[in-house]
Amino acid sequence: RTHYKKIAKQLPREFHEFNETLCLHDAEVFGPAEVDTKLFLDSRCVLIVAQCRDVPSDQNPDCLVILQYGVDDLPEIEVPEVAQDWPKQSPRWLYEEVDVDSPGVFLHEIVFSDGRVVSLKFKDFRYAVAPLLATTASKGKVSRERYVKL
Repeated sequence: RTHYKKIAKQLPREFHEFNETLCLHDAEVFGPAEVDTKLFLDSRCVLIVAQCRDVPSDQNPDCLVILQYGVDDLPEIEVPEVAQDWPKQSPRWLYEEVDVDSPGVFLHEIVFSDGRVVSLKFKDFRYAVAPLLATTASKGKVSRERYVKL
């Protein structure tokens, strides 16, 4: 936290906002995945999607959080020897670190519960929160209610 406070003003505004408002600890994760078009950002894009169901959160219960990184290169993905036997199904977001790699280039390292350590060097960042929609059982209509577990 001390290091983060020192570099916070150098980080992209949306990345700082993301870190101050959302906690993805224990969220189920999908990705990283490369998007080969400039659909989201004006550069090469890597996405990570986190499904925040059953994650303690007052602000965004039952939602998808889409993280969009503008990158020059694909992320590095390592599985340390110590993590070889970690469970591989339904990987969860465990913890993360952020740093300034060089002027205008940032490093986001994330550890997932399947043992992967994902290191993303990025220049641009966007995120979106998408509430999961529930279907009401009585009429089969989609609503913005909290997702109901069966």
